[in-house]
Parts: sequence; structure tokens; C-alpha cells
Amino acid sequence: MTKKHNVSAESVGITGVGGGVGQAVLRALRLSALSLRTIGFDANPRSAGLYACQRGYIVPLANDVSYIERLIELLVREHVRVLIPCSDVELPVLAEVRERLLSAGVLPMVGSAQVVKICRNKLATSHFFLQHKLPFVRTVPASDGMQLAEEIGFPLIVKPVGGSASRGVRVVFNETELQQHVNEEGNIVQEYL
Repeated sequence: MTKKHNVSAESVGITGVGGGVGQAVLRALRLSALSLRTIGFDANPRSAGLYACQRGYIVPLANDVSYIERLIELLVREHVRVLIPCSDVELPVLAEVRERLLSAGVLPMVGSAQVVKICRNKLATSHFFLQHKLPFVRTVPASDGMQLAEEIGFPLIVKPVGGSASRGVRVVFNETELQQHVNEEGNIVQEYL
């Protein structure tokens, strides 16, 4: 049996409520003067954020085939009007079903699939910014890292082209350290700011 919710308060869904971004969004919403009802979603049943919301739901991982169906079912059940994704891995999945979410009456705070695809790829983001004459840190595929080192020197940053949460990020201070990573597929090299 489910409890009736406060229909005078707008329901806001927050995914990844156990992570740092999800916790920050919850904190910001609590500090807001708006009358909001928070509905949290996370794949980890031990996520503290699930228990900090008015309602918390355990959902499959974003790459699970049942993720979208389960999420939409819960969003509709809880009358969620706005969905704030707080996990990087959910962005491409939610962008692909953006129209479906809108049809269900939910405004997802996610860009189009094309925009998310560019933003999730650091090399594509770099090219986009260069193409539009916007400032951006110099970024090259790892195979061009030595050339970048010759042009601007050390230190440099080596990281996955599509990584998140600083996983796999390394600062390299010399040619020997850089050489260890230039042949790793999927890495980029950036100037150190």
C-alpha cells in the first residue's frame, strides 16, 4: 500500500541520488523556497540519497534493458514533472528517450542525443569548441601526445576520451611517463592548466 502524496507540491525526480551530484541537488532543493517533493532513484540499495527523499526507488543500472521502462513507470506513478539526472552514464540513455519522457509529462533535464554524444566525448567537445571559435584546453588523441608535448611542454593530462568522475586521469611530467600512455586506445592528452 502506498501513501498518498502531497498533490500541492511539485514532484521532482533525481537519479543517482547516492553520488556527489545527486547529494548536491538534493541539498539545493531542500534549501529552495519552492514547494517540492523529491523522488530519488539509484541502482544501489545502500544509497543514502534514497532515504533522504520523500520517496526513494531502486532502479536497474542505466545500461540494463529494463531501466527505461521501470524509470518511466515510477515517474508516472509519482507524478514527477521534472527529472534531474545526476549520473553521467544515464545521460545518453535518457537523451535517446527524451521525447518519450516528454510525452509522459516529464521534463528531463538532458540535452538532445547529439549534444550528449558530443559532450560525453572530450575529443569531440574539443573539436566542437574549435569549430565554433570558443576557447578550450588543447586536446589531442593520445597518439599525438608527443607532438603536443613538443609544442607546449610538460606537465600534461592523460585521460579517457569518455571518462567521468576523474577515473583514469593522470598528470604526466615527462616523456617517459607520457610514452606509457600514448598507445592506449581511448585516451586523450590535454594541456595542464
